[in-house]
Amino acid sequence: MEERKDFVMVTVSGPDQPGITAAFSRILVDNHVEVVDIEQASLQDFLGLSFLLDMSEAKQSKDGVLKDLLFEASRLHLTLNFRLFSEQEMKARNNKNLFVLTYFGDTRALAEISSILAEEGANIEMITNLTRHCATCVEL
Repeated sequence: MEERKDFVMVTVSGPDQPGITAAFSRILVDNHVEVVDIEQASLQDFLGLSFLLDMSEAKQSKDGVLKDLLFEASRLHLTLNFRLFSEQEMKARNNKNLFVLTYFGDTRALAEISSILAEEGANIEMITNLTRHCATCVEL
């Protein structure tokens, strides 16, 4: 018997503007879809938005919800991609150690640190710039 894939990772990218998260959230609420995790970043007015959705209680089919999200993305001139996951796949992905690394430096330092992490098999899940002006501090 094939395992149900009730979790969907949705990624949205494109030009940022007010109301994007509200538009997608309204579709999810209307369809009884729960947001398990969410992350959003905007860099130079370019949006990166990711939702991890639990579709197990969805009012309509996964295809119907995804169709609604895709139409909304198109209306907002955004690109939307998605990937389905089973509960077991979600548990396996969440069973790992997480570390925070903060460095002060330039692009060369970023290249060296990220190369060492890659050689050790460490995946960078998030990069955050902690300063906006003058001094540079990046959290990996």
